[in-house]
Amino acid sequence: MSNRMGIVAAVVACAGTALVAGSLSTSATAAASAVQIVKATAWPGQLATATCPTGFHLTGGGGDAHGAALIASRPSDDGQSWIALAKNVGADTGLDAQEDTTSWAVCSED
Repeated sequence: MSNRMGIVAAVVACAGTALVAGSLSTSATAAASAVQIVKATAWPGQLATATCPTGFHLTGGGGDAHGAALIASRPSDDGQSWIALAKNVGADTGLDAQEDTTSWAVCSED
């Protein structure tokens, strides 16, 4: 059984545009918006913060804990980034024992 615990969630719904498993599909009645996925990886003990570029807004996101427990995965207070944090739940549970954490921000063009 793997020690890997993680949650990856990304949901996008904007003006008839949906992102599903990396493919962009649009309805015939709505104009397609550009969708960009931004990835960030943090060193142990730091938040992984994926930020949407200028001209884009956050529509969703997710986080993944590599060999650790994901303890936070949420939008930032300003609504432009997705943050994730993980903690080691094994024998050494100190913050310095955290594994790398990855976050993804799903961004849609303004």
